[in-house]
Amino acid sequence: MNFAIRVDSSEKIGIGHVHRCMKLARVLKENNNKVTFLSSNLKGNINTIIKKKYNLSVIPIKNI
Repeated sequence: MNFAIRVDSSEKIGIGHVHRCMKLARVLKENNNKVTFLSSNLKGNINTIIKKKYNLSVIPIKNI
């Protein structure tokens, strides 16, 4: 099965949620599932850490 996990990290919002999602992704992957993370390229993100273990698609940032 394929799973997509949408999560962001930055200097302002932190990284805790990403780490919790990576734990979930690890269990999914151990059970032969494919996991892709979807994340914005915010300042201070940890996308390089995500890319070491999982597929990552960067979502463009739109000005609000």
